[in-house]
Amino acid sequence: MLFYTLLLAGVYTALPYKTPWCMLGFLHGFILLAGGGLDAIISGARRPLTRLVAAIAVLACAWPLVTQAERVISRKFAADNRNPYVYAHTVNDLLNLAGWIDQIAAVHPLGRDLPIHVCATADDFWPLPWYLRRYRNVGYWSKVPDAADAAVVVISSDLAEDFESMRRNEYPTQAHYGLRPGTVLSAYIDADTWKRFRAAQPSANVHADDKP
Repeated sequence: MLFYTLLLAGVYTALPYKTPWCMLGFLHGFILLAGGGLDAIISGARRPLTRLVAAIAVLACAWPLVTQAERVISRKFAADNRNPYVYAHTVNDLLNLAGWIDQIAAVHPLGRDLPIHVCATADDFWPLPWYLRRYRNVGYWSKVPDAADAAVVVISSDLAEDFESMRRNEYPTQAHYGLRPGTVLSAYIDADTWKRFRAAQPSANVHADDKP
């Protein structure tokens, strides 16, 4: 197991292509070796006091790893650029977009059947389909369709000009949400839907980029 783990780690270290999940190939080897080492330490300590000291030493060494793992997988650093194990991650701002659409659907006559169009170059809109999975009338395109209008339209920034030239409905408000670092989505709400929403929540400040 030791030679296998070191060999695999060396191969991945030498490869120029790096992604976080490459570590999974040899990480399980290190985990098994750590477990075997821990068992050897505890089993080798015959006296209760010696075992207690060994257990405290192991916990003292493991505690920094536990706290580091908690920071990496917690919400604080799960989508932070300082996290070296994040790869093309979704920023937390996308949750605000999903929440805003939920608010719009709550006042729309069709509810979760309201029409939603999502357009992004190269189908770069994931994981939005997951957050909109409960909506039954959502369309996804890699370009702006001929029938561009809908109650809610979500457009990647590079397709915004195409949508502006093809739309027929009025969209009095527009908000911008991050998808990934460097990737922004623009959300449009048509005039009728926006009026209903503002009437239901006249004092709501939905987003800083709302246009009156």
